[in-house]
Amino acid sequence: MNERIFNMFVVGALQTLIFLSQFGLGVMIGVPSGLTGKYWLDRINAVSAGVSWSIVDESFFAFVDWNYEIRIDIDIAEIKDVGHVFFYPGVGIFTGIGKRGNVGVKIPLGADFSFIKVPLNLFLEISPAVGLIPETSPKLFGFIGARYLFK
Repeated sequence: MNERIFNMFVVGALQTLIFLSQFGLGVMIGVPSGLTGKYWLDRINAVSAGVSWSIVDESFFAFVDWNYEIRIDIDIAEIKDVGHVFFYPGVGIFTGIGKRGNVGVKIPLGADFSFIKVPLNLFLEISPAVGLIPETSPKLFGFIGARYLFK
């Protein structure tokens, strides 16, 4: 059952990202580590997804999150001329298969830096989470990463 849910997440997330025009694809390193994508629905709403491996849980994971992007205006010329900083809270779901695989919810909290002249997005995220199926268990995800932006 967990494997079917995992496969649905992976296929659905990849199909969504491939057919949309304003998105980024890249890598994330941390717990878990893997591939990530993000699609900006508009200036303040985004959907992010990932497929990854967790060394801690010894499991493959897939997740889909909704993020509320809050632009932070920094009045430092060196940063202002290079890119934009965003903070994002959100809500998401995850599933995993493997030694400690489960299904649950997470609350992503992160920061994005998108360059103005280079199609690159750098980010860091920490996500408190709760596994719900097959048992209730607390989790903590955290990673840094980079995405190439397709515009």
